[in-house]
Amino acid sequence: PTEIYTGTTSSAASDVYKRQLIILLLLIISIFFMRRRQQKLKEANLKQQLFLSQMNPHFIFNALGSIQNYLYKNKPELTAGYLARFSYLMRSILNNSSKKSICLSEEIEILKNYIELEQMRLNNSFDYEIQYPDDMETDFIDIPPMMIQPFAENAIKHGLKEGKGDGRLTVMFKDKGEYLEVLITDNGVGIDASMKSKAPGHKSMALSIFNRRMQIYRKHSRKVPLPSIKDRSYAGLQGTEVELFLPVLN
Repeated sequence: PTEIYTGTTSSAASDVYKRQLIILLLLIISIFFMRRRQQKLKEANLKQQLFLSQMNPHFIFNALGSIQNYLYKNKPELTAGYLARFSYLMRSILNNSSKKSICLSEEIEILKNYIELEQMRLNNSFDYEIQYPDDMETDFIDIPPMMIQPFAENAIKHGLKEGKGDGRLTVMFKDKGEYLEVLITDNGVGIDASMKSKAPGHKSMALSIFNRRMQIYRKHSRKVPLPSIKDRSYAGLQGTEVELFLPVLN
């Protein structure tokens, strides 16, 4: 009898191949969404840590202490001015802790507000200056929010706090195209002397959170250099120099 080929074996093999392909695609999709969820959880955790670092309980306690001090000394204008700045800063932190980006002009205003609060609290024991080129369009440069203030806080807290009225803090911005260079300098005791007074193995919370946030941004902006912190004694000067590089997000 003549053998008739019906193609049944080929069809069965094709069905098996299709099922395997579907399973493989489902597995890939599952892995993709799992990693995406893990990334979102990681970012949410970092935002929470950022928020907590900005809402430093010591800073809040000191700020409320300053308000109380002005009230005791019957200085209503200073009390009102300090309270207004403090309220603005807290509102800015609450609003921006969940944002992915913020324009540079707004970031500078928040930074100025924070520094001036600390100036008032420390009886104007230091001056500050924020520098950027006249042609820099700060309203149109978007950067990650609240990346700079923790380093300004470190400069004041560890470098300038014990000053005798001649302290100076400078924040300088330079537009490098794909990223923004931020140079934060002070003429305080210097990071080398400051680290000697701390417990062995101490790590800066600000730098730790900054580096972890930058790991996320660097996946999309690999050309952004790593930050550096060094004692200014290398240039024959006193104080600390922090160089940050923030991705331009717009």
